[in-house]
Amino acid sequence: MDQSQPNHSYRGGGRGGRSRSGEMSWGVRGAQPDRGAQSGRGAQPGREAQPGREAQPGRESQGDRGGRGVHDSSVLTAVMRQPQDPRKNPSGSLKLGIEIVMVFVGDSATPIPVHRELIAASSGLFAIVLNGNFRERDGTVRLTDQSPSDFAYYIQWLYSDHFDKEPKAVSWRQMLRLNVLGSFLQDRYFRNATVDALIENTRSSRSFPGILAAPAFEQLPESSPLRKLLVDFWVYQSSLSWFTDSLVIDYDSDTNVAPVEFWIEVTKGLLARSSLDSQRPWDTDRCRYHEHPEGEQKCT
Repeated sequence: MDQSQPNHSYRGGGRGGRSRSGEMSWGVRGAQPDRGAQSGRGAQPGREAQPGREAQPGRESQGDRGGRGVHDSSVLTAVMRQPQDPRKNPSGSLKLGIEIVMVFVGDSATPIPVHRELIAASSGLFAIVLNGNFRERDGTVRLTDQSPSDFAYYIQWLYSDHFDKEPKAVSWRQMLRLNVLGSFLQDRYFRNATVDALIENTRSSRSFPGILAAPAFEQLPESSPLRKLLVDFWVYQSSLSWFTDSLVIDYDSDTNVAPVEFWIEVTKGLLARSSLDSQRPWDTDRCRYHEHPEGEQKCT
């Protein structure tokens, strides 16, 4: 019997951390240019600023997204060493500076403090609102459409490279929400870290997150490496038992566990895979599931 079973405790395509104003919307209320100032790219007075191309963090001149199974949760840790960590100085120390920003998340009345230089270096969104002609440059930022618990994991990672606080168990669904949060925050380095953490936890739990296919294909763009990773789990790790009706269709809600696009990619991968190709790509070259701009050094 195959001991590596996909976890399918998540039913259907929940929206995870997707903002109410639409995927990849800012969700920053009051992020408006000062009166008399010229707006930046696409930012119009009286409207919430809209993101364009993902900005480059760390540059001030430019602005840089329950269960049936026994392995429904895992402890998140980031392990891959990625190049050019924007959070760190050449010496390896964090870019802290002396200024503190107060971030109000969701409906919480309690702000989360974070070093201004650090978060602006890592998050393109914060680089824009803190360094541009927006009200947030005074040091108060409101992320009204985000989850306080998800953002707390982001802050934990920002300072320590780890997502777990105690450590504590984090569900597969929350792993996906953190990746979506990374897109919202325009933090590519953080998104790569969530992919690494998910891979590590498939090893420690000896299970695979089949439950993520539907929400991932709903919330992530086609270019997302995480979508590719979820497909490859099925292509390289699945057995006949993975394709039972209970994993393909959720009879309680009479819905597909994954969209047609997912199964098409899985089928193409199975047909293209050589019978001699027994090595799992996330073991041999994890960097293929990372996002790196052209010319950037690959992970080590």
